[in-house]
Amino acid sequence: MGRILQTIYSNTLKFKQLWLFGFLVAFAILAWKASQLHIEEDITKTFPRTEEFKKYDNLYRNSSISGNIIVAIGPLSGTTSEELVSIAEGLLEQINGLDTGLFKAIQFSSESAKMEEAYGNYLRHLPYFLTAEEIDTLFKDLAGNGIETRLTSTLNRFRSYESMGTKKFLMMDPLQLGAPILGRLSRLQEGNAFKMVDGYTFTADGEYLLMVVKPANPPSETVENTRLVEGLQAAVDSVSNALSGTEIMLFGGPVIAVTNASRIKKDTRLVSWLAGGMILLLLLGYFRKLSIPILFFVPAVFGLTFALAVISFTQGSISAISVAVGTIVLGIAIDYSFHFFNHYRETGSIEETLKEIGSPMLLGCATTVAAFFSLNFLHSDVLADFGTFAGLSLIGTAFFALLGLPHIAAWARFKPASEPKSTEPLPFKWKALLFFSLIGVTVFLWNHAGDVEFEDDLNKINYFPEHLQKAQDIIVGDSDRESLFVLSADEKLSQAVAKSAGLRTTLSDTSIRSTVLTDVVLTPTQIETSVEAWNNHVSELDEHIEFNLSEKGSELGFQPQFFGVYQDVFKTYEIADEQFYQDLLLNDPIYSEFVFSGDDGYNVVST
Repeated sequence: MGRILQTIYSNTLKFKQLWLFGFLVAFAILAWKASQLHIEEDITKTFPRTEEFKKYDNLYRNSSISGNIIVAIGPLSGTTSEELVSIAEGLLEQINGLDTGLFKAIQFSSESAKMEEAYGNYLRHLPYFLTAEEIDTLFKDLAGNGIETRLTSTLNRFRSYESMGTKKFLMMDPLQLGAPILGRLSRLQEGNAFKMVDGYTFTADGEYLLMVVKPANPPSETVENTRLVEGLQAAVDSVSNALSGTEIMLFGGPVIAVTNASRIKKDTRLVSWLAGGMILLLLLGYFRKLSIPILFFVPAVFGLTFALAVISFTQGSISAISVAVGTIVLGIAIDYSFHFFNHYRETGSIEETLKEIGSPMLLGCATTVAAFFSLNFLHSDVLADFGTFAGLSLIGTAFFALLGLPHIAAWARFKPASEPKSTEPLPFKWKALLFFSLIGVTVFLWNHAGDVEFEDDLNKINYFPEHLQKAQDIIVGDSDRESLFVLSADEKLSQAVAKSAGLRTTLSDTSIRSTVLTDVVLTPTQIETSVEAWNNHVSELDEHIEFNLSEKGSELGFQPQFFGVYQDVFKTYEIADEQFYQDLLLNDPIYSEFVFSGDDGYNVVST
C-alpha cells in the first residue's frame, strides 16, 4: 500500500496546484452539503430503540400530559389570592402577545368553564354516560314523585350557600339527571397534585396559583418550543420586575427539553474549544512551530466536514448530543497528522513517510472505523449517530492525510534528522520485572472491576438545574410517589377504551391509586346495554315526564326555558359508533387529556 501511495504522490506532483484545487472544490461542496444538515436537539434520542421505549416516546411526543408548560405564581403567604390572580391576568396579557402559532391554548380559570362546556354535551347524549343500573334507578324515580322531589331539591340548593359553579349546573339541569356523571368525573382527580379554589387551580398546599400553557408542538420539537419558552420567560421577567415577594416559575416537559438543548449547545462549544486548545498547546510544545498545528488540523477539518456532508445526504439529520460527544474524534483524527509529521520530521522525505505509514495507518483506520460503525447495531439513536459520525470522520481524515497532506506538508520545512544514537537494550531482569508487575496490576484491577455499578436512574441523564428542581418541588410536591402510565392502544378508539377497562379490573383488589378513563367513559358493550335500557324506559314514560315537568315546574315557579334542554334528552337513541368516541374523546375539553393519536393508532392513557 505504501508503494501505491508513493506512486500517486509522484504522479500528482506534476499537477500539484490542480490536485490541491480539486481538494478545495471538494471541500467547498462538502461544506455546502454539511450546512444543510439538520441538528436535532431532541433528548428522546437518548432513549433505547426498544418496543417499550417506543411506547414511552409515543406518549412523550403526542400526549398533552407530558407536553404542557405549567406557570406557578406565588407564594400566597406573602400576598392574597386576589393579588395572585391579578398578577396572573397581567402575565396572561403578556403571553397573548406572543406568536399564537407557538401554543394552542392557555388554561387559567377555565376548569369550571370546561365542565360547563362539556356538561351540555353529556346531557344531550345522556344514555352514553349512564350505566344501565343508573338508568333503571333514574326512571324508577321519575315514574313516581321524583320530578317534583328533584325540582324541589334544586330550588333549595339555589337558596343555599353552595358555590356559583354548582348553581350553574343546576340551572342547566334542574332535574339533576347528570349527577352520576359529575360524581364519576371526580375520579379523574384522584391522586391529583392540584386543587380548585374559586375556579382557579392552585398547588396542593394552596400556596401557588397555576396557569397551563398548551404548546402547539410536542416536547421533542425543541427549536419551536425554544421560541415559546423564551417568549414565556421574557413575559415572566417583564411581570416579575414589578413584584416583590412573589415569584413566577415555569415547569414542564418542553421547558426541561429546551433547558437540556441549551446546555448541549453550550457544552458542545465548550468541549470543542477546550479540545482544540489543548491539542494546539501540545503540538506547539512538541514541534515548536506555529505552522505545524495549522497543518495538523486540516485533515481533521476535512474529515469532520466529509462526515457531516455524507450524513446530510443519507440521513438528513443528526442528534446534537452525538455531535457533542463526537468531539473526541478530533483527538483520534489528529493522530493521523501526528504520525505523518513525526515520520516526515525523522526522514525528511514525503515518499519515505508514505511508504512507512501507509499500510499501518489504513489498517488502524479500518479497525477503528469498524468499531465505531458497530455502534449502529445498538438500540440507541444517539450511539448510532455517534458511531456513524465518528467512522465517517476518520475515513475522510485518513483520505486527506494520505492524498492531500503530502502536497502541503512541505510548508512545514522539516530538515532530515541526524542519525539516531544507539542505545543499550533494557536488561532482561528489568523486562521481567516490568512484565510481571503489569500482570499483577491487571489481576488486582480485574478483581475489583465487578464493583462498578451502572446508573439506573434515567432522570439523571437530563440536565436538571436548581430552578427547575425548585419548580418541580413546588408544583408536583415533595412526595416520593411516582406515576406509572399505562397505554391501551388500538386502531379503533372504541376498542382502545374497551382495552383500558381491563386495567380497572386488575387494580380493583389493590391499594394502588389510579385514574382509568373507563371509570367515567363507558365501553361499547356498556353503552349498547345502556341505550337499550334507556329506549325501553323512554317509550313508556315520555308523556308522563313531559306532563309532570310542565305542571310541577310551573307550580314551583320554574320558567319554561329551564326545561328546554330536556327536549333533546328524553328520546330514543342509536347505538354509539366509532365516530361518537372520536368526537367525544378527541374534542371533549376534559377527556381529550387522556387520549391521543400516535404511531400505533389511538391511545388511552391511564395513570
